[in-house]
Amino acid sequence: MERLRANHDSPWKEVLEAYFPQAMQFFFPQTAALIDWQRPYEFLDKEFQQIAREAEIGKRYADKLVSAIRCRTV
Repeated sequence: MERLRANHDSPWKEVLEAYFPQAMQFFFPQTAALIDWQRPYEFLDKEFQQIAREAEIGKRYADKLVSAIRCRTV
């Protein structure tokens, strides 16, 4: 009988999407400071899947792709 594998990844991805600005502030405060949070950001899951499919198989450390607008520097 095949054992069902626990899906621990999906809940984290859902939390990341729901709280993206807060996650960025917590984990990457310097990068978050560069993002214009007044402008929309977009998760590019389909685009990332296409890139990952075409990439060489090996270790992967990221599986979420987000497009965000950078603030202008003063």
